[in-house]
Amino acid sequence: MTSLQAASEFPDAALDHGFLDADHSYKGVMADLQTWLPKVRLSGWIGGHDYKNPDPKFRFKVTRAVDESRRQQAGSLRSDANFTWFARV
Repeated sequence: MTSLQAASEFPDAALDHGFLDADHSYKGVMADLQTWLPKVRLSGWIGGHDYKNPDPKFRFKVTRAVDESRRQQAGSLRSDANFTWFARV
């Protein structure tokens, strides 16, 4: 099933952590964020992969979508050397 279909299997606030690494298009990442964020409990973590990845084959729209989404959320974004990102919900 797709990421968006899988989200329907979880009630809101059911997860401590959600990790996104599916459709790397801007539209796909935004849809995943909008769908999965409610599934993560307050004080939980949301994260994903390929954030600020410099490799041209990985230059999807992940960074733009994550940055735009985080502007609407409280809390800071953390990233690491493996191009993963994490933020408190």
